[in-house]
Amino acid sequence: TTSLQGRGVSFAMCEAELVWEAILDDAVTGDLQPTYGKGQRWKAALDSPVLVPPSARDLRRHVVPMLGIYPARGCPYRCNFCSVWQLYDRSFRERSIGAVVDDFASVGEHVFVADDLFWNHPQRSLELAEALKKRGIRKRWVLVQTRTDVACRRPDLLEAWRPIAKD
Repeated sequence: TTSLQGRGVSFAMCEAELVWEAILDDAVTGDLQPTYGKGQRWKAALDSPVLVPPSARDLRRHVVPMLGIYPARGCPYRCNFCSVWQLYDRSFRERSIGAVVDDFASVGEHVFVADDLFWNHPQRSLELAEALKKRGIRKRWVLVQTRTDVACRRPDLLEAWRPIAKD
């Protein structure tokens, strides 16, 4: 990081929600630090605000105008092909169903869901699908991060989410 000092580059050593305001304040005053959040790593609970998506004009410059939704972070499993459990020290934190539904409502038509256990916590996945259906929310799924065998193991989850997917 020392080679980038004085070049307008800073590193968040923790989740950005913890230090983002400080980074922006320092950038405005010209006092940008090389690192932020040393020793903090992550918040104990995910209570992040609902997404505020960019304007339609700003999204037009992208091939697929999509935004990512993060219902949870981390993973308690220790799969040898994955680094998520090492990054989050095997912790797993979920946002409230209401906040996630509000995120879905606030984003455009295309959505990317980044949650390593999205389909592997079936009760929560079913609750989220039901809450989205009640609000009449439907999206075009660009990508959902999950295990590939979920279709064989839990076809009921795929069926629960089918009404939420736009053709």
